[in-house]
Amino acid sequence: MFVAAQIGFIDEAFDENVYVLACVLDDAAGSCSPLRSLLLGKQQELKFGQEGHARKLLLAQAYARLGLQAVIAVKESKGSNERRRGLCLVALAWWVGDFVDSLVFDARQERGNIHDRTVLKGLSGHGPKLTASFMPSQDVETLWAADIVAGSMFHDVARGEPSYRHLLGDHHTLVEA
Repeated sequence: MFVAAQIGFIDEAFDENVYVLACVLDDAAGSCSPLRSLLLGKQQELKFGQEGHARKLLLAQAYARLGLQAVIAVKESKGSNERRRGLCLVALAWWVGDFVDSLVFDARQERGNIHDRTVLKGLSGHGPKLTASFMPSQDVETLWAADIVAGSMFHDVARGEPSYRHLLGDHHTLVEA
């Protein structure tokens, strides 16, 4: 069950055939502090795609224990990453628009951030009105959670490896872009 007045935290995982954009819903604090305890050595943030199999399993289990809700958009096709990302963002925005007022993205290069703002602005006249902010993921643990969700779904859809997604539990909704 989704609760209003939450913030959506967004991260992605993709290759040339699959684009996954995950939106984790959290309160205004935007902190998943239990994930911080999983940092190893000099790690400043968790990056699901850079971890080995055993760590990915651990991260997916840790995310599930947080009990956060997520909405995940998937676009299976070849083509421009920005186009596929835009389609996923539109699908997510329509889905979460009744539950959130703002989205926090893992900051990319300015060109990518402008693209996301443009997509959301295009919706504002006839769809959800969402504000966007862009923050470095090492500063926002909830972006780590979004990375875990996106990576888990990506491994299921793109790599045929469902074990990570199954560990996420039933706290996510899948939408097609």
